[in-house]
Amino acid sequence: MKRNYILGSLWIVIALLLTFLLISGFEGSNKTKRGLHNFSKWLEKNIDDSDWDDDWDDEAGEEDYMKSEINTQQTNEYEAVGIRNIETNLRSIAVEVSESTDSKIHIDFEDGAEKRVLITNSGSRILVKEMKKKGHLFMSGKVLISLPGDYSESIDIESVSGSVKIRDISLREAEIQAVSGSVNISNCDIERLEIEAVSGSIKMEGNYKSVSAQSVSGSIRLESSSELSGRCSFESVSGSVSLAIPASCGYEMEYESMSGSFKDEITGLSGSKRGSSRNGNGDAKITVNTVSGSIKIEKR
Repeated sequence: MKRNYILGSLWIVIALLLTFLLISGFEGSNKTKRGLHNFSKWLEKNIDDSDWDDDWDDEAGEEDYMKSEINTQQTNEYEAVGIRNIETNLRSIAVEVSESTDSKIHIDFEDGAEKRVLITNSGSRILVKEMKKKGHLFMSGKVLISLPGDYSESIDIESVSGSVKIRDISLREAEIQAVSGSVNISNCDIERLEIEAVSGSIKMEGNYKSVSAQSVSGSIRLESSSELSGRCSFESVSGSVSLAIPASCGYEMEYESMSGSFKDEITGLSGSKRGSSRNGNGDAKITVNTVSGSIKIEKR
């Protein structure tokens, strides 16, 4: 089987980062080390050899692809009632999620993405999956998902090299996993948001209660218009972490950085290495961990 060069490069990056930590004798808490471990496990789980094979794994895979070519139309519409989760499993196709102009869920395509996508609807879940085809490992294309304004369930997006953009929607829950594509969320209201990325940057703007964001080399930026109230965690190896939140937000923050600086503009605290910062009633429990990236808390 062919193993894609990008996957090998990602493993090399992680190996070098782990080696760097050992050589430097970093003796911080286990939070940052656990973050690196989680990324390794995620790569093992989600990107195995078969996912990166140029050829069909079996006849069933080819059959599914042929079905997708026959059955997938340029535009797909679904009644939103009863749909509790929308999931994507994509390799090279980018994803954009936004608000629709009616009460239905719409799935549209750009740049020939419809020729490589199979959509299944189980009644409670819609799955948008990019099928493998011999000789076409990475191509351009985009899936456009539009949700009704009153849709408040969940989405689960997985993407390897395609970017992820989400805007102008309200959700109970959103989970996003990306390897090399960036993740950009704007003007959204999401109760629980969870993002894992490797080399792409993460940017979140809107209203959130509980947020978890992890990145290896990409930066993490949160701009929350409302006060955080749940448990939040932000972990990055070489990327910076910046949080812009209301000054009225009550939080208790534990931070750790090996070589990056820490500055909290709300409490006036600054420093390096590790420490804690508390504001107001401390309702939101926030942890921020980096290796070489800086940490900054700003007034929103």
